Amino acid sequence: MPISLLISPNLTTIALLVGAVTTFSYTVSRFLHARLSCRHLPQPPHSFWFGHLLEVNKINRAYPTNVYIHHTLISLARKYDLPELYYLDLWPFVSPMVVLCKPELAAQVTTEQTFPKDPAVGRFFSPFLGKSSIISVNGPKWKGLHSTFVPAFAPAYIRTLADGMLDEVLIYHDNLAKFAKSQECFAMAPLSIDLTFNVIGRAVFNSPFHSEDGRKLVRNFKNGLDYAFDGALSTRNWLIGMVPKWILVWKVNRYIEKRVIMRFAEMKREEASSVKKSRSIMDLVLLQKLDNPMGIAGDSDFMEIAVSNIKTFLAAGHETTAYTLGFIFMVLSKHPEVLKKAREEHDSVFSPDLNRTVEMIRAHPEKLNDLHYTTAIIKETLRLFPVGSVARAKGDETMNIMYQGKPLQITDQLIMICILAMHYDSESFPSPCEFQPERFLTQTIPKDAWRPFERGARGCIGQELAMMEMRMVLLVVLRSFEFEALGINPHSNQTASYTTLDMVYGDLIYQKQSLTARPIGGQDMKVKFAKGHQAI
Repeated sequence: MPISLLISPNLTTIALLVGAVTTFSYTVSRFLHARLSCRHLPQPPHSFWFGHLLEVNKINRAYPTNVYIHHTLISLARKYDLPELYYLDLWPFVSPMVVLCKPELAAQVTTEQTFPKDPAVGRFFSPFLGKSSIISVNGPKWKGLHSTFVPAFAPAYIRTLADGMLDEVLIYHDNLAKFAKSQECFAMAPLSIDLTFNVIGRAVFNSPFHSEDGRKLVRNFKNGLDYAFDGALSTRNWLIGMVPKWILVWKVNRYIEKRVIMRFAEMKREEASSVKKSRSIMDLVLLQKLDNPMGIAGDSDFMEIAVSNIKTFLAAGHETTAYTLGFIFMVLSKHPEVLKKAREEHDSVFSPDLNRTVEMIRAHPEKLNDLHYTTAIIKETLRLFPVGSVARAKGDETMNIMYQGKPLQITDQLIMICILAMHYDSESFPSPCEFQPERFLTQTIPKDAWRPFERGARGCIGQELAMMEMRMVLLVVLRSFEFEALGINPHSNQTASYTTLDMVYGDLIYQKQSLTARPIGGQDMKVKFAKGHQAI
């Protein structure tokens, strides 16, 4: 009998034992690290065996399933009087984190210093967006991507997108008119997503998604986001839907790769001067390779970067804007006095006549910046319903968070900025539970307190595009329609510790965890023509 047959089983057993011991040792090490770290920091009641999981479970019982984590974070801060920062240990489900609740602390990691994105961000986004997204990479790779894409979001260039954007907004207006005529109930979120997806499609590809292939891409993209991110921080059944998810990712990647290859060939044929003037996001990526004799053929690294970041801008560029519009229509349905002031501003800055207003937008898109009250409505809605999230990591030894006069002693804990805690802070925003757009016109708001797009070098690169799009939508739509938000079931008693809005809107004030903070449900609405616009 060959000696190898006698030895192999023993070696296999030893290898399995070594692997098991290593895994067990690592797990125990991570457990002890999570449970024993940051004991000097403020925190909710802590269990050695369960960390803060029991406390979070108590908080979340009052909220809808899969509630956005920031509702939990602010509720913990209010319940246990943790006003500035605190430690939260949810291992093994989420990395242990230090939660920052004050603008001054948030500024230290975003504007005064630029702390890197936490590795957890990459793990969260990579299954759908890829490993090279500008959202999650750090260091020279992020700097290179940022410098590549900045020209696509320069204010002067954004204004050149106004014509195409207006075409999409008018389609949106026509779709709302159909519902006003039929008096059907409808979901606002899908309608708004169709609008915002076509707008960001123009910014990314220089064309919308009205073709059959384009509509398939939008459908696959939205379904892929749902598979990848819905319930991201709750227990997911990874087996159900796994194959469809990866098929959707493959289909999305294949569509984008084909567009990239076709556009690169077109750019090679075009005049050099016209190519270099182009600033669509895809063209800016391809310009890096235009003078390379090898082109992009066989360059898998370049294609991965291109596809990953095109998907990133498509994802980030449609969800946040669409859902914010839905929240705006919801709160305006309860605030006719605000709607009246917005319409007066639209008539004054532009025209009472829709056709004349459309002409003025096309001729002078910069006038959208003169809609100060409309902008205040958008800002106040984003204060109440922020859609983003920020997770940073401890930087190098030169980077510190100063807390109570001393550097904060943290190692590999995730640094989470709780935007809701800052937006509902009465010191920065008096009467924080009230919808008061005027506060952005008459009050001095601390510069670091309002942060729905985040702040600093790693803030949202597309925020000016999003703001212009929302101003344009409100200018065109509010004159024509009255909105009624459906599914409002006000709570008889205050459920959330930080707001009374649930006694006005019920569960609709809460958001759920996904790629961004999504609304509960599809933002169901009924719409009717405003007085004087019945025959539109």
